[in-house]
Amino acid sequence: MKVKIIIFILLICPASVLHAQSAEENPRNLLAKLEKMPADTAKIGALLGLAESFNDLPVQKDSRTNMIGLILNEARQLNHVFKINKFQDRIDILSVERQLDKDPTLDVKKLLIPVIERCHAAGDLNNESRALQTLALYQPENPGSNLFKLGCYRKALSIAVQSGDLQSVIYIRGCIARTYAEQGHFDLAETELLRLVRPEQKASHTNLLFANDLLCNLYIQKGQYQKALAYGLQTVKMMQSRSDSLHALGFYSRVAKIHRDLGNLSESLEWYEKAYSAVLRTNENFALIIAVKTGVIDVLLAMGRPEEALRLAVIDRKKINSLSPTTKRIYLVQLSICYDALKMSAAAEKNYLDMINLVAHNKDVFPDVVVATCYHRIGNFYLSTGRPAAAKPYLLEALENGQAAGSMSDLKDIFLSLFRADSAAGNYHQAMVYLQKSNKLKDSIFNTAKDKQLQELQIKFDTEQKNKDISVLQNAAILQKASLKNAEGTRNWIIAGSCLLLIIAGLLYRQALTARRSNQQIQKKNQTLQQFLKEKEWLLKEVHHRVKNNLHTLICLLESQAKYLKDDALKAIETSQNRIFAMSLIHQKLYRSDDIKTINMAEYVPELIFNLERSFDISDQIHFDTDIAPIFLNVSYAIPFGLIINEAVTNAIKYAFPTKGFGTISVMLYQYQTEVVLTIADDGIGIPRSFNAKNSQSLGIELMKGLCQDIGGEICFDTNSGTRIMVSCDPGASFENGVPVNPESTSFAPLQNGTYPY
Repeated sequence: MKVKIIIFILLICPASVLHAQSAEENPRNLLAKLEKMPADTAKIGALLGLAESFNDLPVQKDSRTNMIGLILNEARQLNHVFKINKFQDRIDILSVERQLDKDPTLDVKKLLIPVIERCHAAGDLNNESRALQTLALYQPENPGSNLFKLGCYRKALSIAVQSGDLQSVIYIRGCIARTYAEQGHFDLAETELLRLVRPEQKASHTNLLFANDLLCNLYIQKGQYQKALAYGLQTVKMMQSRSDSLHALGFYSRVAKIHRDLGNLSESLEWYEKAYSAVLRTNENFALIIAVKTGVIDVLLAMGRPEEALRLAVIDRKKINSLSPTTKRIYLVQLSICYDALKMSAAAEKNYLDMINLVAHNKDVFPDVVVATCYHRIGNFYLSTGRPAAAKPYLLEALENGQAAGSMSDLKDIFLSLFRADSAAGNYHQAMVYLQKSNKLKDSIFNTAKDKQLQELQIKFDTEQKNKDISVLQNAAILQKASLKNAEGTRNWIIAGSCLLLIIAGLLYRQALTARRSNQQIQKKNQTLQQFLKEKEWLLKEVHHRVKNNLHTLICLLESQAKYLKDDALKAIETSQNRIFAMSLIHQKLYRSDDIKTINMAEYVPELIFNLERSFDISDQIHFDTDIAPIFLNVSYAIPFGLIINEAVTNAIKYAFPTKGFGTISVMLYQYQTEVVLTIADDGIGIPRSFNAKNSQSLGIELMKGLCQDIGGEICFDTNSGTRIMVSCDPGASFENGVPVNPESTSFAPLQNGTYPY
């Protein structure tokens, strides 16, 4: 891995954030693995996993996209050697996501549809589904794109179902529900999400967290705060159960807002302070810290503590000019409400007007709900200072934007402010209309039953979180009370227990006699089975011994025939002898080993290579560099691997060093997850650039390709800087072409620490 990538990770990713991720997804852990991996296809997959892990880190967008770009470039360069289509598709999808993060105005269809069509033609279901999800996610927010977005998600869902990826199915259904909610179809979204959180769905922790968080947001939008709080507390509980603080800011803020809307100020302040502490711990950017301050400041003002709120709000003036319009608006609001609470009207009005001027000159930046909130704030300020005529235009502007945004809670407050403005101006008829509208919305949100349920939910949550020690003491008291209550009947229980023990002892003695007779019968049967097993193993060893003898006889016959042959015919006989020896050595290992089913490749391969070195008499010309992991394979795989090694090494000895100079042939065999990978390489003259493995007429090449096909593997040839042949297969998988594999009969051991640790 490049040094600059390591430094970049250490700089942009706080340790507390990385610690919050799982061990498999932690970028530092992934990076440590990458540093020890050879440059093969497994490393490409690990690089792409590292790139995806950075998407969830709460760091600045520019830093994250630059980091992902560096990783993707390295994966692209490595895949240029191996040319694995599924990796190239995945690289292209992640590259498109990175481009869209940097420039959301790009045409997402133009970028992704060719990738989707390519994945569909190749039958790459996972990447096709992923590309469709990305296409839906980056659609522009407008009514015209809603149907297309849902269509993309439904197509991705169909593909995920077809591939049997249960967790992807659950995640995509959550995305569909979120899209329904964005379009105002709350009932459809609710139905979909409630289905996902059922236990029988067996959703992963991440998908359950995602679904519960969406339900919390959904019920806030519907004004059903008792359900919103239930699911909000559930997300917090799930997060704490895994010690996962990555999403703490959002979860804490959401629960705090629900309490704030209900008037539970002390609970709201507690949750907002948790959110503020979370954002400070993760060293977030300054803009986000200012945004989180808003909740704390609002609650402090509502509790009558304006001095504390102002001290928290004020920042260094040098930093103000560097703020974006969105962050600067938040800062101006914080100052305005603090000065207003301290009765410093002139300072408050100045900051309010600066805020309105900022919003008016950046209408394309702020959504309707934010604009409505700004105008509502300055309208309420003028009402509180006795200027209803100045407040009315701002409140009407707030109403217009609030109706476009569709927030029930905000509309309720705006109607109430308009009632106050018209009442103060003497327009009582219109004031009563606004009051009725406000009360109607209020009644739909708040009622006595809901308040009671909310209190019960909060009490239940607080009890689980804060009173664990009390529960332990209560349980101890209950046990002590029960012990005292039963003290009077102790003697009667002792007598009854003694009688029961005598009865049990008799039954146990009888059972022991029965068990003894049964054990004797089982031992006799086991002895018989052991005898049968020994006979079977002896017979198998005898078979391998005789096969080995027959193959050696065949070698001797070929050697006798070779005395009367010359040139090509003699070379053919010698080549056949080496091939037969590779198979004979397998059977020799089996009948000499206690394990008659599998071959230890770490013992077999070096002996095979030594035979080739001795046969060609090249010990003083060619050096062999072997690195063979202790992998155990059955005969169905060991023989093909042995023949492939025989052919590749023989070709290297014959053709790689035509000048009879010195050279090196390396043979490496290792295991990654369920795959066994064989690499034979030399530093000789290499295969000619005109060489084409698909159209090769060489018997050796055709034999290696045929053997690789028989074990359901893949073979590739690299002619840069010598010749490199790489074979990979999965001994635990079944396949249609070639020899079927029984997974139970195939055995291969995991590698020890220090040998190709993936």
